[in-house]
Amino acid sequence: MPEPQQAEVLPTPLERAHFSGTIHVVTSLEALDVAYETLVTFPVLGFDTETRPTFTKGHPDRFVSIVQFATADEAWIIRTKELKLPPKLREIFENPAIVKVGLAVHEDIHRLRRFHPLEPKNVVDLQRLAKAAGHKELSLKKLSECFLQLGVSKSARLSNWDAEELTPKQLLYAATDAWLCFQLYYRSGLVENPIGSSH
Repeated sequence: MPEPQQAEVLPTPLERAHFSGTIHVVTSLEALDVAYETLVTFPVLGFDTETRPTFTKGHPDRFVSIVQFATADEAWIIRTKELKLPPKLREIFENPAIVKVGLAVHEDIHRLRRFHPLEPKNVVDLQRLAKAAGHKELSLKKLSECFLQLGVSKSARLSNWDAEELTPKQLLYAATDAWLCFQLYYRSGLVENPIGSSH
Protein backbone atom coordinates (compact mmCIF):
# COMPACT_ATOMS: atom_id res chain seq x y z
CA MET A 1 0.00 0.00 0.00
CA PRO A 2 1.56 3.36 -0.96
CA GLU A 3 2.48 5.64 1.90
CA PRO A 4 0.20 8.66 2.25
CA GLN A 5 1.83 11.78 0.87
CA GLN A 6 2.55 14.61 3.22
CA ALA A 7 0.68 17.78 2.30
CA GLU A 8 3.11 20.57 1.50
CA VAL A 9 3.08 23.19 4.24
CA LEU A 10 3.38 26.64 2.73
CA PRO A 11 4.92 29.40 4.85
CA THR A 12 2.40 31.85 6.22
CA PRO A 13 2.86 35.19 4.48
CA LEU A 14 4.14 37.88 6.81
CA GLU A 15 2.05 40.89 7.68
CA ARG A 16 3.21 43.85 5.59
CA ALA A 17 5.03 46.59 7.49
CA HIS A 18 2.90 49.72 7.33
CA PHE A 19 3.43 52.93 9.26
CA SER A 20 -0.02 54.03 10.38
CA GLY A 21 0.84 57.19 12.31
CA THR A 22 0.98 60.86 11.33
CA ILE A 23 3.39 61.92 8.56
CA HIS A 24 4.70 65.50 8.59
CA VAL A 25 6.30 66.76 5.36
CA VAL A 26 8.86 69.51 6.02
CA THR A 27 9.58 71.73 3.02
CA SER A 28 10.56 75.08 4.61
CA LEU A 29 12.88 76.37 7.32
CA GLU A 30 9.82 77.60 9.24
CA ALA A 31 8.30 74.10 9.19
CA LEU A 32 11.69 72.67 10.24
CA ASP A 33 11.75 75.04 13.25
CA VAL A 34 8.35 73.68 14.32
CA ALA A 35 9.42 70.06 13.74
CA TYR A 36 12.67 70.65 15.64
CA GLU A 37 10.84 71.69 18.80
CA THR A 38 9.04 68.34 18.81
CA LEU A 39 11.90 66.14 17.59
CA VAL A 40 14.28 67.21 20.38
CA THR A 41 11.79 66.02 23.00
CA PHE A 42 12.25 62.37 21.98
CA PRO A 43 15.11 60.30 23.42
CA VAL A 44 15.11 57.96 20.39
CA LEU A 45 14.45 58.59 16.70
CA GLY A 46 14.46 56.06 13.90
CA PHE A 47 16.08 57.63 10.86
CA ASP A 48 16.88 56.99 7.23
CA THR A 49 17.56 58.94 4.05
CA GLU A 50 16.47 58.62 0.44
CA THR A 51 18.45 59.69 -2.61
CA ARG A 52 17.30 59.89 -6.20
CA PRO A 53 18.79 56.81 -7.88
CA THR A 54 21.30 57.08 -10.68
CA PHE A 55 21.37 54.39 -13.32
CA THR A 56 24.57 55.57 -14.99
CA LYS A 57 27.68 53.56 -14.17
CA GLY A 58 30.37 55.68 -12.60
CA HIS A 59 27.96 58.55 -11.92
CA PRO A 60 28.85 60.25 -8.63
CA ASP A 61 26.52 60.02 -5.66
CA ARG A 62 23.65 62.44 -5.76
CA PHE A 63 22.79 64.68 -2.85
CA VAL A 64 20.35 63.30 -0.27
CA SER A 65 16.77 64.06 -1.31
CA ILE A 66 15.06 63.54 2.04
CA VAL A 67 15.89 62.76 5.65
CA GLN A 68 13.20 60.97 7.57
CA PHE A 69 12.78 60.56 11.33
CA ALA A 70 10.14 58.46 13.08
CA THR A 71 8.86 57.48 16.50
CA ALA A 72 6.16 54.94 17.33
CA ASP A 73 3.38 57.06 15.83
CA GLU A 74 4.86 60.12 14.09
CA ALA A 75 7.19 60.59 11.14
CA TRP A 76 8.87 63.65 9.64
CA ILE A 77 9.92 63.75 5.98
CA ILE A 78 12.44 66.58 5.59
CA ARG A 79 13.06 67.69 1.99
CA THR A 80 16.83 68.20 2.04
CA LYS A 81 16.78 68.64 -1.73
CA GLU A 82 15.40 72.13 -1.02
CA LEU A 83 16.63 72.75 2.52
CA LYS A 84 20.11 71.16 2.30
CA LEU A 85 21.48 70.63 5.85
CA PRO A 86 20.37 73.69 7.87
CA PRO A 87 21.49 74.28 11.48
CA LYS A 88 18.36 72.83 13.14
CA LEU A 89 18.75 69.55 11.23
CA ARG A 90 22.47 69.39 12.04
CA GLU A 91 21.64 70.01 15.70
CA ILE A 92 19.42 66.93 15.80
CA PHE A 93 22.20 64.73 14.44
CA GLU A 94 24.82 66.30 16.73
CA ASN A 95 22.67 66.23 19.88
CA PRO A 96 24.14 63.57 22.20
CA ALA A 97 20.88 63.36 24.18
CA ILE A 98 18.98 61.89 21.20
CA VAL A 99 19.65 58.37 19.96
CA LYS A 100 19.46 58.28 16.15
CA VAL A 101 18.97 54.68 15.05
CA GLY A 102 19.34 53.59 11.45
CA LEU A 103 20.83 51.00 9.12
CA ALA A 104 24.21 51.37 7.37
CA VAL A 105 24.28 54.88 8.81
CA HIS A 106 27.82 55.63 7.61
CA GLU A 107 26.47 55.83 4.04
CA ASP A 108 23.73 58.27 5.07
CA ILE A 109 26.18 60.46 6.98
CA HIS A 110 28.69 60.38 4.12
CA ARG A 111 26.05 61.68 1.70
CA LEU A 112 24.76 64.31 4.14
CA ARG A 113 28.29 65.66 4.57
CA ARG A 114 28.23 66.70 0.93
CA PHE A 115 25.90 69.48 2.06
CA HIS A 116 27.78 70.59 5.16
CA PRO A 117 30.34 69.25 7.68
CA LEU A 118 28.55 67.07 10.20
CA GLU A 119 29.72 65.34 13.38
CA PRO A 120 26.79 63.16 14.50
CA LYS A 121 26.64 61.91 18.07
CA ASN A 122 24.81 58.97 19.66
CA VAL A 123 24.06 57.16 16.39
CA VAL A 124 23.16 53.44 16.51
CA ASP A 125 23.82 51.34 13.41
CA LEU A 126 21.51 48.30 13.50
CA GLN A 127 23.40 46.69 10.63
CA ARG A 128 26.68 46.78 12.55
CA LEU A 129 24.99 45.32 15.66
CA ALA A 130 23.32 42.56 13.64
CA LYS A 131 26.61 41.65 11.99
CA ALA A 132 28.37 41.53 15.38
CA ALA A 133 25.59 39.22 16.62
CA GLY A 134 26.34 36.79 13.79
CA HIS A 135 23.55 37.63 11.36
CA LYS A 136 24.36 37.23 7.67
CA GLU A 137 21.28 38.92 6.18
CA LEU A 138 21.68 42.58 7.12
CA SER A 139 19.13 44.48 5.03
CA LEU A 140 16.22 46.30 6.66
CA LYS A 141 13.89 43.88 4.87
CA LYS A 142 15.61 40.79 6.30
CA LEU A 143 16.03 42.20 9.81
CA SER A 144 12.37 43.23 9.90
CA GLU A 145 11.32 39.74 8.80
CA CYS A 146 13.60 38.13 11.39
CA PHE A 147 12.87 40.29 14.44
CA LEU A 148 9.50 41.91 13.79
CA GLN A 149 7.85 39.23 11.62
CA LEU A 150 6.94 41.98 9.17
CA GLY A 151 7.32 41.88 5.40
CA VAL A 152 8.79 44.96 3.73
CA SER A 153 8.05 46.23 0.23
CA LYS A 154 10.96 48.02 -1.46
CA SER A 155 9.01 48.92 -4.61
CA ALA A 156 9.30 52.69 -4.04
CA ARG A 157 13.03 52.69 -3.29
CA LEU A 158 14.13 53.53 -6.84
CA SER A 159 11.51 56.21 -7.43
CA ASN A 160 12.29 59.89 -8.03
CA TRP A 161 12.91 61.33 -4.57
CA ASP A 162 13.70 64.73 -6.11
CA ALA A 163 10.18 65.09 -7.54
CA GLU A 164 8.51 68.43 -6.87
CA GLU A 165 5.83 66.63 -4.88
CA LEU A 166 6.27 63.20 -3.33
CA THR A 167 3.46 60.70 -3.81
CA PRO A 168 1.53 59.18 -0.88
CA LYS A 169 3.28 55.87 -1.70
CA GLN A 170 6.71 57.51 -1.41
CA LEU A 171 5.81 59.23 1.86
CA LEU A 172 4.52 55.99 3.36
CA TYR A 173 7.61 54.09 2.20
CA ALA A 174 9.97 56.68 3.70
CA ALA A 175 8.06 56.88 6.98
CA THR A 176 7.88 53.09 7.26
CA ASP A 177 11.64 52.67 6.79
CA ALA A 178 12.45 55.08 9.64
CA TRP A 179 9.68 53.58 11.81
CA LEU A 180 11.09 50.07 11.30
CA CYS A 181 14.48 51.26 12.55
CA PHE A 182 12.73 52.68 15.63
CA GLN A 183 10.89 49.39 16.21
CA LEU A 184 14.07 47.33 15.75
CA TYR A 185 15.83 49.45 18.37
CA TYR A 186 13.33 48.27 20.97
CA ARG A 187 12.24 44.84 19.72
CA SER A 188 15.25 43.17 18.09
CA GLY A 189 17.31 42.55 21.22
CA LEU A 190 20.33 43.89 19.32
CA VAL A 191 20.51 47.00 21.51
CA GLU A 192 21.54 46.51 25.13
CA ASN A 193 19.41 48.50 27.58
CA PRO A 194 17.27 50.49 25.12
CA ILE A 195 16.11 53.82 26.49
CA GLY A 196 12.63 53.96 27.99
CA SER A 197 9.83 52.31 26.08
CA SER A 198 8.65 52.36 22.47
CA HIS A 199 5.32 53.95 23.45
